Amino acid sequence: MRVLLALPILLAACGSPFGDCSSERVEVSLPATIERNGVPENVTLGDAVAVGNVSVPDFATLRAVLTGDATSESAGVIWTVPLSGATQGWVSLAIDAPLSPGTTLTVGSTYDGAGWGLFDLPAGTKAAASVRDDSFAATSVTGTVEVLGVMPLRLRLDLTATDASNATVRVQGDAAFSFVSQPSPCT
Repeated sequence: MRVLLALPILLAACGSPFGDCSSERVEVSLPATIERNGVPENVTLGDAVAVGNVSVPDFATLRAVLTGDATSESAGVIWTVPLSGATQGWVSLAIDAPLSPGTTLTVGSTYDGAGWGLFDLPAGTKAAASVRDDSFAATSVTGTVEVLGVMPLRLRLDLTATDASNATVRVQGDAAFSFVSQPSPCT
């Protein structure tokens, strides 16, 4: 009798053909105006990070800050969207939680790099940014990040990046994050 009762429990575990597995990811959508040396272009940028792209603890922190209660989290995180079009590049932002709706953060640091994960911002800095666009590599990014909402996080970006030749790329738009969990085959 005990063996028969245990069988349905074993079959319901992930890894069986009858299991309940899911894939989880955090997505960002950024409808934006990208202005390259005074020429504007309206685009929708977006990307996602899944639990398989970063460690499980890092994913949990990203999810908590970007889609959970950012007012109660205490962590620096980085997120990135690739630039669209014929050029290769990205817009990357590091923010330091906790964050409250209505707060405007001043970009206080520029870094060279992109990705998703945990990020140690310089002391006293709540936002840092990186912009790369084909041969353009920002040596300085200035601007603001306004917290429009939390749970999930919504940010209004107004960033101006300058490279060594004084060329500029300006990014303006509202980033919205979401958490997606959907059924997936168990392996």
